[in-house]
Amino acid sequence: MNKQRMEQEIKEIKKLQELNKIEEASALASDLALNFPRSPDLQFLAGKSMYDVGNYESAGFHLELAGSSLAVGSDGYIVFEELSSIMGLLARCDNFNAAKAVWLKNNSKINCAILKLEEVKQITDILIVIELLDEALIFLTSVYGNFDNEDEFIEFLLLMARTFHATDDLEAEFETFEIALKAYPLNEKLHSKLANFLSRLRAYDLASDHIKLIQRLNPEHSYKSIAQDFFAVSKSGSFEQQEKIKQHWLQNPDEPQESKAPFATLLLTDDPKFLYEDSLQFADWTQLIKGKQKRSRSPSKPRLPSDRKIRIGYVSPDFRNHAVCHLITDLIGNHDRGEFEVYGYGISFVDDSEFRSKIVQNFDVFRSLEHAKTYEVVALIEGDKLDICIDLCGYTTGMLGTLFNRLKGPLIVNYLGFPGTLGHPQYDYILGDSIVTPPQTDEFFSESVIRLDCCYQANSPSRRVEEVTREACGLPEDVFVFCNFNTRQKLNRETLKAWEQIIAGCPEAVLWLLDPGETMKQELLKELPTIKNRVLFSPMVEIPKHLGRVKHANLFLDSFPYGAHTTASDAIFSGVPVLARAGNSFQSRVSWSIIHHAGLEDFMATNWPEFIEKAKEFYHSFSHQQSHELKTYLQDFSRPGHPYNIDWTTKEIEKAYKTMLSQ
Repeated sequence: MNKQRMEQEIKEIKKLQELNKIEEASALASDLALNFPRSPDLQFLAGKSMYDVGNYESAGFHLELAGSSLAVGSDGYIVFEELSSIMGLLARCDNFNAAKAVWLKNNSKINCAILKLEEVKQITDILIVIELLDEALIFLTSVYGNFDNEDEFIEFLLLMARTFHATDDLEAEFETFEIALKAYPLNEKLHSKLANFLSRLRAYDLASDHIKLIQRLNPEHSYKSIAQDFFAVSKSGSFEQQEKIKQHWLQNPDEPQESKAPFATLLLTDDPKFLYEDSLQFADWTQLIKGKQKRSRSPSKPRLPSDRKIRIGYVSPDFRNHAVCHLITDLIGNHDRGEFEVYGYGISFVDDSEFRSKIVQNFDVFRSLEHAKTYEVVALIEGDKLDICIDLCGYTTGMLGTLFNRLKGPLIVNYLGFPGTLGHPQYDYILGDSIVTPPQTDEFFSESVIRLDCCYQANSPSRRVEEVTREACGLPEDVFVFCNFNTRQKLNRETLKAWEQIIAGCPEAVLWLLDPGETMKQELLKELPTIKNRVLFSPMVEIPKHLGRVKHANLFLDSFPYGAHTTASDAIFSGVPVLARAGNSFQSRVSWSIIHHAGLEDFMATNWPEFIEKAKEFYHSFSHQQSHELKTYLQDFSRPGHPYNIDWTTKEIEKAYKTMLSQ
């Protein structure tokens, strides 16, 4: 075939693409490319066509050929757009090694002096994704002088900060913010990004200070990272700030945002549609390959094996002194080893606590991957040939953004770590129950819902408890104790006002809370003016001591819209009833599921007036005999479906895994 004929064929391929005849264009491009293996333009066209029809393996082959022979122009440089497009497609085909090879072969032929900011962003993002982080920093250094106006220079420095973040170089990331702020100390966007950085470091007080400064600089500030700002203020800001940002967010749900943080949205609302759409948008940013088929819908999906045990793997950054670890340790050890092989994959964080040691011992195979690259984690999981991979993290601290998009082998399950849908097309299932995931909410889950015949939340009955006296807790004798041990982030004005009305109507009662620090304690008391002398605080303590003190409470009061989860099950473990404030979404119904399955079906309210009335009724009808009977009843873990009946919960979860593999 001569060159003229080849050019005619290329025109025909492009015409077919314009007519959306993708399959025909792909077949023609593939045939043509095989006849002209040294034409980078044709190889790229074939690779792009193969990618469009989902044939990623063949696409990668042609794109790799295209990248290996990029033409150098008369000026001695390659066309940057071609390099960027080839690398981007190779990354989305999950062919990271080829993308790396293309970069290393061609990066010295880039004319860095003429690159625009969007081009720099595009290639930097690709280098971060394929984990050539040192190369990304070298590249950014080479284009440092390209941007001299304020907006572009700030955007460039923010890109550098994000790259330092990817390399875990917090000091360099902070120094980049310092450089930017010295140049432009009154720039709202810089202060917003710095607030996000400080939130990641859990320096919530400082983050809140920067958000306050933004509001002083511009009272009409239009939030571009509203989720992170709301989360930072909810952790350590004033309730006035929190309410202001909350109302702005709810009134402007479609306002364009530079970033999303679905966990913060759980603190905002119990509207399942709002939460679902927010997760969908966030998930779209984390996908490398768009439109992949879910394994649960694929003809080649994992099936229930007949010749070996079912291989399940749990992935989490929280196999340490963390709520997820406290909840799930006994489940891991309780799996039926006659039917299941249980793998654990620790990512992002590690400690040397007793909780870490215990859960690691409960796995058949445990892989400590806290310092591994994402592609290394993917390779190990794929190498273990799992049938089901369970994500215990979701959109919480420590997540590896592209990990579950890159897995090809197992079914993928969203469980426990994130109380709601992830909106991510590669997750096949979510584990729920009839309360947290009622059938009428299925449309707001991207995952298929599997409902357990028990509380969805696993709990570990083998918890160590240290005895703590009432006196040591600072609790007066002969007073009724309402309590809540949620951290500041779950508290808001409507919750506090409801609690205030309850205590005000119960004259011999106190409200027992977790001490949030002196500054935040004063903020809390400002919101509780009529009962401030009856609010008691206790410090954060180790879990065994906390479990030893909870028993001195008489009724646990829920928060809303993000209710008590682990703290509610701590109360049940200690024999303390929980009054749940249930809403319409997963995270607002967990405490109801816990107390319902513990056997107290009426300890729930769907609005604040009902909640307040039920709390007062419990107080006025209270007796020590009643308290003793409730405690005995709640601590009977042998009852069917009880949240601490680990045998029951394990069997239900194992049944769910078998269902997934049988569908």
